[in-house]
Amino acid sequence: MNHRTHRQARRLRPIGALLAASLAAAAAMPAAAQDLEKTKLNVAILPTMDYVPVVIAIEDGLFKDEGLDVEYQVTTAPASLNGVLGGTYDFAGVTWFAFLTAYNRGLPLTAASELDRGTPGYTSIAVKGDSPIQSLDDLMGKKVGVLSTNGACDLTLNDMLREQDKDYSSIEYVALGVPELVSTLMTGGIDAACLPEPLRTPAMTKNDLREVVDLFSGPYEDMPIVGYSTTTRFREQNPNTFAAVQRALTKGLEIAHNNPDRARAVLSVYTRVDPETAKTAVLPAYPVGQGIGDLAIVADLMDRLDVLDGPVKVPAQ
Repeated sequence: MNHRTHRQARRLRPIGALLAASLAAAAAMPAAAQDLEKTKLNVAILPTMDYVPVVIAIEDGLFKDEGLDVEYQVTTAPASLNGVLGGTYDFAGVTWFAFLTAYNRGLPLTAASELDRGTPGYTSIAVKGDSPIQSLDDLMGKKVGVLSTNGACDLTLNDMLREQDKDYSSIEYVALGVPELVSTLMTGGIDAACLPEPLRTPAMTKNDLREVVDLFSGPYEDMPIVGYSTTTRFREQNPNTFAAVQRALTKGLEIAHNNPDRARAVLSVYTRVDPETAKTAVLPAYPVGQGIGDLAIVADLMDRLDVLDGPVKVPAQ
């Protein structure tokens, strides 16, 4: 080998080593990741049990298996919806009531998966122990705290009152974050509060609260509550990433559905609920293999309440 050829070989060896390293990294990468349009995602969650499947998918590496690097931020319901529409978050949880309202008003939302459905004992309309409010009827003309207006709490409660020919428009709903619901109730800023798990169990125990209405009981059991959504633009520009998110959430839902202990245990990761208290929390239903679920149930309720000017349209799955 002459000196020139030798120098070329020395220059080529680092390039060859770099190429080998790149090929090795590609081989180690999940096959799906090599086709993803976007791999780093910023998502929003609330400190409620609706988001257990999302957090399981993060904690158990289900997103990573799909080649996704997912970071979450705990926020409020209004901030989730505004954040995903404004591009702050790639995905966020939106109640199906808010989702269908936005969809029918032409806002560019699309759902990847449903997250949960209502079960008896999962969400309570609660009051202080010494409150004069004793029944559904007594809520007329009162202030009720909810996580978001035109959401699962207020519209379900309104439908209950409609069934009894009550003027539910007399109720003033006040949107509050999870930390403020109980404190505002205790200081008299509101007369009642809609408390989902995992807030419900510790709040009822520690603050001498009592249940007036079990929100997801009777005909409202199995009510679809929250879906995980993004914008139509994101889905159109990132179809493989969107599909990867769906696959990871499907697996997260299966784990939550089949392993209630795991669903409760993950609460301490993203909420202030301690592991011992979490063990007694009432779980919502985590549906398996349902896609975005039967939104006709939600649409029918919205139509009964005349939430929109015309019949509520449901997106095709």
